[in-house]
Amino acid sequence: MYIYILVITHMIIFDDNCSDWKVLQNNICNLLNEVGIQSNTDVVLNTPRGIIAIDVYGIDRNSVDEIKYIIECKSWNKRIPKSVVHSFITVMSETGGNIGYIISNKGLQRGALEYLRNTPIKAFTFEEFQERYFETWFVRFFCQRIYQISYTLQCYIEPFNSRRERCFSELTISKQNQFKEKLYTYEVYSMQLATLSNISIHGKVHRKKDIGAFDIEEFKVYLQGDAKEKFHASNYKQLLNEFEELINKATEEFNEIFGKNIFNQ
Repeated sequence: MYIYILVITHMIIFDDNCSDWKVLQNNICNLLNEVGIQSNTDVVLNTPRGIIAIDVYGIDRNSVDEIKYIIECKSWNKRIPKSVVHSFITVMSETGGNIGYIISNKGLQRGALEYLRNTPIKAFTFEEFQERYFETWFVRFFCQRIYQISYTLQCYIEPFNSRRERCFSELTISKQNQFKEKLYTYEVYSMQLATLSNISIHGKVHRKKDIGAFDIEEFKVYLQGDAKEKFHASNYKQLLNEFEELINKATEEFNEIFGKNIFNQ
């Protein structure tokens, strides 16, 4: 089965229940920071008309011109009218923003959308906004985080590791048997951890269909492999937390068998 980035409904990074404006604002800010756009909420800027408060203000420090993002967050239960768009265009002009986003729960009215044509402003629902940045977030944050915390576990469960073999030979028979039991339990994650680490290193998902990365239900099946443990997350943030807990638990169990982290030398 082929899974493409156009799949929207299962690419949720955060819970999409953002009826609270502050939650919506903070989630947007966190997502941008996690993809590498330095962002803050409630930023006050001086303009020719006076002081303007920006819901989320981001700067891409990695871009040549340090692209500035001005973001308006609306947790309304109705579509945004043209009057809001008109005001936001003025804000963009006076703050020197390069890219503007209006992110809302219900989207924009048709007239408001038409008004945005030929402007540097784009409108999204929060779900659409997550879809827009999902692949970048998955590579730069999800996979990077797994890469950072799973090094020791990968060394314990990979097919061959000379340091592990030397330390294993020094264990008692009882401890060796404990290690074999844990290895049997956790080695099913070896391929998944290696794949996610490689994605982090190379900065790209080469074969999306193989890992089902853009459909959370298929990705959970991929992460689980032949293991008995199930993942229960409904969004990718929750799934990352679940997988981190498993990695940390497994690593600590191996450390206890050897009496220390044998790779921390």
